[in-house]
Amino acid sequence: MVSLNDNEIKLLLENILKKSCKEANVASSKYKVILMGKKKKYSTMKSAYYVQVQNFSNTYNAKKSKNNKYFRYYFRIIQFLNRKSPLFEIAKWTPEMGDVDMSKVIYRDDDKRYKGSFQERLVLALKFVNLKM
Repeated sequence: MVSLNDNEIKLLLENILKKSCKEANVASSKYKVILMGKKKKYSTMKSAYYVQVQNFSNTYNAKKSKNNKYFRYYFRIIQFLNRKSPLFEIAKWTPEMGDVDMSKVIYRDDDKRYKGSFQERLVLALKFVNLKM
């Protein structure tokens, strides 16, 4: 894979999201691909987009509850200035972490310690948060 520009990163994540939603039998219209631009997570970040998958509808109430049954996953694709291919990264946030910017990285496709693919993990998260209990 080669270095991608802003539009290509967005399109790549949109395509992965559509395929994942189809596999998870979830409406893709429930999820948005968002530009990661307000605050640069990494100093050499060129372009990045993410999708949030969460099991709550009100962030304020989830944060206030401090109950870790609530969670948010960030599925990110990041293009760095010094890398030829984009990084696929997943982070998780729970209320005990405080501010939603304090998420913890739980998957990077360039780290072989993590099993499974970015898309497999997205499908699993979509299925999990959309379980009807």
